[in-house]
Parts: sequence; C-alpha cells; structure tokens
Amino acid sequence: MDPRKAADHLAAVFLGLAVLAAVSSCSSVPPTVNSVASAYLAACDSNPEATPSPTPYGTPVFGLLEYPNSPTKWPIWSIDGGGVSSGVGWYENTSGPGVVGNMVVASVTDTDAKKSYQSMMRLAAGDVVKITTCTSIFTYKVTVPPSTRTMGATDTRPFELDPDNPGAAPTVALLTMIAIPGFNPPVGTYYVGFAVLTGTTPR
Repeated sequence: MDPRKAADHLAAVFLGLAVLAAVSSCSSVPPTVNSVASAYLAACDSNPEATPSPTPYGTPVFGLLEYPNSPTKWPIWSIDGGGVSSGVGWYENTSGPGVVGNMVVASVTDTDAKKSYQSMMRLAAGDVVKITTCTSIFTYKVTVPPSTRTMGATDTRPFELDPDNPGAAPTVALLTMIAIPGFNPPVGTYYVGFAVLTGTTPR
C-alpha cells in the first residue's frame, strides 16, 4: 500500500469511527453480535456462493473471527462501513483471509464490540485465531501478541504486505490485528499484533 494513501485513508477512517462509536453508545437497539453471526451462517448454509446481503450498517459481513479465549464469533465488516462498532473491522484495501499478503483487522474498546478488543489484548504467542467464511475455515497462529507492541495512530507500516520488510513481496498469509484503546477521547497509540496462517479447511 502507498504510505501516503494509507495515511489519508487512516485519517478518514479514524474520524469516521469516532463518530460511529458515539452513535453506537447512544443506540438503544444495536444489532447483537450473536444474531448477526447466526444470520451470516444461515445465509452461507442456504447459498455459500451468494453475495452477502447488507447488514443493519449497510455493509455485508464477509466472515466471522474467533479468539481462543472467547466463545463469541465476531462478525467481520468493512471498517469503512461502520460495522466495527459491533464486530471486527476489516481494511478492505488489505488482503482477504487465507491470501498471501497482509489482512488487517481492528477492534475498538469504546464500542459494543469492546469484548473483542479485550479478547484481542489477551492473546498470547502460540494462540490460535480462526476466521470462518461461507466456504472455509482459516487458522492463524499468533506470533506477536497485540499487548506487546504499539503503533502510532497514523503509522502505515502495519499495512504493508510484509510489515517487517516494507516494500518486499509477501511470502506468507499474515493477519494483522490492531487494538484501538478508544476514540472518545481519541488516543495516539494503538496496539498491534500479528498471526500467520497455518491451515485452511473446508467449512
């Protein structure tokens, strides 16, 4: 990703998420994580090849993320669509699940999905994180727990195809997890961790 484009994109996304977090905190009937996850799996069972229908936030869920320390299946939404307030946000201009490259997701603490943030921060090296789509289950092994590394709010290095070697061609399917301590008020330091794909099985 071009660092300048990444910085501009991050600034826009972070501003949008600050507004969304405030809206979410005022909403009396936010979509529940479990109901959205169940609806996604039901749609997959009905037609695995179908394009996911829009969610209450206007953008489709394309997968579910599971932490080893939580029974919850967290919906993965486009981070630009606002679904991160009730799930895990995916940066659409990064790689998809199971693809050689770098898939980047984020969780925010001051939203309905704060337990996702907490689970992300409890990850330890060697833990397994799973992403389930309509057709596959992708298993990732944590190599760097988010609690052990920080990044600046506008740092673009974690968005590189290979964060440890910016500009280099990727050789593995990487999952980058960004834990954002809050938008109300905004903070300048985030936590970032990494996991590597170790297996893919049919769903």
